[in-house]
Amino acid sequence: MKRFIKILILIALFFFPVISQAQSFRNIYDKFSDNPGCSSVLMEKKMIKAIAAKSNDKDLVKLLDGIESIRILSSVGRNDNMIADVKKFISSSDFKRMGERTEDGKCDTFYLFDGGDYESTFIMLSVSPTKTTVIRIFGYFNVKDISKLSRIAK
Repeated sequence: MKRFIKILILIALFFFPVISQAQSFRNIYDKFSDNPGCSSVLMEKKMIKAIAAKSNDKDLVKLLDGIESIRILSSVGRNDNMIADVKKFISSSDFKRMGERTEDGKCDTFYLFDGGDYESTFIMLSVSPTKTTVIRIFGYFNVKDISKLSRIAK
């Protein structure tokens, strides 16, 4: 019985960072989604599966099957509060910066928390003088999957 309890505690400690990470971004999403000048999109697993069901692209269907949720926040103008909250969230977890693109005053930065065999999180933070956008994709995927998604989105 003691061994069983120890195993349960270890499992709980292992999954705590993933659970707290999901909750933490949900707090950011909830904080800004109802603000004037902000718009938001939330796609949960059922909606993602419905999109996948209409596609003939097998790679896209496979990729979408692993995605649990997509959350998008967008704000008119540069939103320093949103930027600060997202950067604080990224720095509090084991995110790796994957790359950055700067063009005409707009900066897109890409981050990945690679969960390995567990859930991963991809975040894109896009900042310009006229708009701030954050995209968070959560699910079972890896770096190669994200690069496929970016090719499909073009």
